[in-house]
Amino acid sequence: MKILIIGDQPIMLKTMELKLKRDGHLVLTASNEQDANRLITDTIIDLVITDNMMTETAGPEVRGYVRNHSGKKIPVIVLSAMGQENMVAEALSSSLF
Repeated sequence: MKILIIGDQPIMLKTMELKLKRDGHLVLTASNEQDANRLITDTIIDLVITDNMMTETAGPEVRGYVRNHSGKKIPVIVLSAMGQENMVAEALSSSLF
């Protein structure tokens, strides 16, 4: 499975990348919205894992780009360390697929 991880915390990106690679997945990473959008457009991705709150962008923008530009229905897992239940509810209720 080809997985794209998006986040602006280098330690989080590397930790997830190493774990998923050990489990046999092909892993791509992006630390900003521009790199993520390019990979989503130019690469066949099976799953996107994204941080909900990054310095330059947030999970909703990533989910919107996946929905509008990927050409297929890619599952998106949104990670959040914040206690903002409204953002989690929005992520869960968005009709991406």
